Amino acid sequence: MNRQYLLILQCLTALVCLTEACSNDTDMAKETVSFTPSVAEKTRATDILFETGDAISVFASTAPASSGWGNYADNVPYSYLNTQFVASGTGIEKPESDGIYYFAIYPYSANYNSEHFTFSVKENQAAAASYTLSDLMTATTETATTDRQVPLKFTHRLSKIVINMNGSDIPSGDITLKLVNVFTDVDADISKQTFIATGSKGSVTMAGNGTNSKKVILPPQNFAKGYTLCKLNAGDSEYDVSLSDDISLLPGVEKVLYLKKDGAGYTVGESQGSGNTGGEEVTGKFIGKWVEDTSYTSQENFAYEFKTDGTMDWFMYNGKKLEGQVTATYTVSGDDIRITNTATGETEVMKITSVTDNSLVLSGPEGDVFSLTRVSAIGPS
Repeated sequence: MNRQYLLILQCLTALVCLTEACSNDTDMAKETVSFTPSVAEKTRATDILFETGDAISVFASTAPASSGWGNYADNVPYSYLNTQFVASGTGIEKPESDGIYYFAIYPYSANYNSEHFTFSVKENQAAAASYTLSDLMTATTETATTDRQVPLKFTHRLSKIVINMNGSDIPSGDITLKLVNVFTDVDADISKQTFIATGSKGSVTMAGNGTNSKKVILPPQNFAKGYTLCKLNAGDSEYDVSLSDDISLLPGVEKVLYLKKDGAGYTVGESQGSGNTGGEEVTGKFIGKWVEDTSYTSQENFAYEFKTDGTMDWFMYNGKKLEGQVTATYTVSGDDIRITNTATGETEVMKITSVTDNSLVLSGPEGDVFSLTRVSAIGPS
């Protein structure tokens, strides 16, 4: 009997141990959170998509960003894969009861240790990936959550410059544009939502942006008319390029400039000068007045006037009543027409579906289609 009792006791002990081991295994298999990203489009016409392998730094806290960061999880690397950011290694455990706030920074850096940090853009953005890795973006959740899949909306925090070059004004040879004497560092504070240029000035080589166009990411900063913004290298020749306008670079806003021949040298400014970048034949067909609904009875009716100097007026009517007017600049490049609001600096890119002497069809970034008819005058009669 004693031996049978001991045998039963041993079996029960083993069963208890096995049960505890299974319980421990269950604890070890806790879920980790993943993130579904989006990028705010209102400040940029482009640069709104992540690519496979893009990496972010993620922090998790029991308090919102405005209250400072907690340490539920600090600087955990996540990588983009199949429309989501998933943990690159050990991820952040899904909270069981109390909600958590999340803060994310693109691109990832192991050096981030608080919500206040210094970020530097790459000096040679023409090099592969350097342009993208200069595009500082941040995201914060507005409310605490216990969800396993968390949406994150990223916002561009630095400024983008695009320099378009008219074919007749470009010197022969391979073109390189290098910005000189510009701030390359930004003092970033996510809790205060401030992103301020800091440190000493340096130079940055611009990236390609399609035919006859260059682009670059810089910290927000201001330049005065006459300032030597960049050096243009074409073959064996080098030219100083000065500003023909005062320029203000705002966080998250794209500034479009145009290179023009000026005597023996070159200038850049917000005026297009003699032409657009899309070719005289296509550009010429845009010149004039266009309206979406010639009866003006539509509750959402748009009208445009494209001018020869690269400026335009954008009218909005609501049942024959003028609701607003926007002054902008425009440039045509391939199948795109890029429209930049003069007052805000915000840019929108529309696709050119078709253009003839009397008909113009454009499609917006949200898929909206604008079918326009040429008119002699804008406004209900």
